Amino acid sequence: MTAPMLPRPFLTLLVFALPILAISCGAFFGAAELMGALGDAGGSRVMRWIAVLAVLLLLIDALCLLIVLGLRALAEHNERD
Repeated sequence: MTAPMLPRPFLTLLVFALPILAISCGAFFGAAELMGALGDAGGSRVMRWIAVLAVLLLLIDALCLLIVLGLRALAEHNERD
């Protein structure tokens, strides 16, 4: 049996970060719209940029999680052969 390619805490971090980032994206976009409706254009713009960054982090996290789980599945498949 070979050593795992990535430590288990890193995989756990990727899994738990996914829903947290998804919820925070909605919260940041909602806060940006609320600030815009209240007339705070600068705050709305900043919150929108933070929301876009959260979306980018969400996409990067999902992509990393997909790659890690795919590599782990390939490693387990190779161990059985």
